[in-house]
Amino acid sequence: MYPALLESYRDSASKFEDYFQRLCGILIWVSALIIVPVWLFGELIILFFLGDVYAPSAKILSIHIWSLMFLFLIEPLKKWFVIRQQLRFFLIISGMAAFLNIAMNFWLIPGLGGQGAAWATITAYSCAGFWGLMFFRETRPAMRNIILSVGAPVKMFIKYKNKLK
Repeated sequence: MYPALLESYRDSASKFEDYFQRLCGILIWVSALIIVPVWLFGELIILFFLGDVYAPSAKILSIHIWSLMFLFLIEPLKKWFVIRQQLRFFLIISGMAAFLNIAMNFWLIPGLGGQGAAWATITAYSCAGFWGLMFFRETRPAMRNIILSVGAPVKMFIKYKNKLK
């Protein structure tokens, strides 16, 4: 992933943005293919692999699994920041997310226990992998590309279909 992103950046800005967008789109949809079954069948998975003793953790898993999408987005974002020589923004956004996670854990765990910790994790990862990008003018292009990336598989299918004609 990194060498291809780097090469596309050297070629042109539009090629880089297009590749980054496609990569994020693929990662979003792959994460969704993991998230949805675990979210729907998490309790069965827990019961099958771990037994009745761990059944209460199924609710935590069904919440926590949603953080996977943002975790998948953080990886290409790191490369995006390095290639564009804007690593300081990644560090600031990651710091904000870490602070948010700690603060939310203090606030949510006393009342919600493990489920509160899962909600804090989703919130922090979504800040690090998406929402934090809106705070800086320099990082908004990455946010825009992530938003557009949701439709990337459709664009790739249309492009492939047009090549076959």
